[in-house]
Amino acid sequence: YADEAMAVDPGYMFGWPDDGITNGAEWYIVKDGRQDYVNYYLEGREVTLELSNEKLLGSEYLEAFWNKNKRSLINYMSQCLYGIRGVVTDADNKEPLCARIHIPGHDSTYSVVHSTTTHGDFYRLIKEGNYDLVASAPGYLNDTIRGVEVIDYQATQVQISLMADPKLGLG
Repeated sequence: YADEAMAVDPGYMFGWPDDGITNGAEWYIVKDGRQDYVNYYLEGREVTLELSNEKLLGSEYLEAFWNKNKRSLINYMSQCLYGIRGVVTDADNKEPLCARIHIPGHDSTYSVVHSTTTHGDFYRLIKEGNYDLVASAPGYLNDTIRGVEVIDYQATQVQISLMADPKLGLG
């Protein structure tokens, strides 16, 4: 994001740590905020885009800041189309399942995604590489999909069918 914005305006974000990127907690601390909630309770990823050092920009600056950030924002959103996409279903009845999908040894315990109950779909944004995925859902046996290959700027499709745990009598 920052690289693209600075390509439009080389002076933009100049002097910010790490070429336009900062860890929010190094800039200012917000205790028990939205970021903490999303990261911890929803097991998601939280990104905050700070476009200026000014908390409230005057309306006369909005068009200039839009022009500096438009390409970055569109490029950033397009990245959501890449990584791992998949569907988790019940192996017997093919119905969609709400499952937890995580990559062992990658990121932290709070870097997981969940498939939806409506369609069983999930989306995991991730950099190019080979990954093992572990899918789990209450009442089902875990399944590990090994060596899922991800290529930058592409979407890797994965279909996961979980088997009901015979010990629980759901199948």
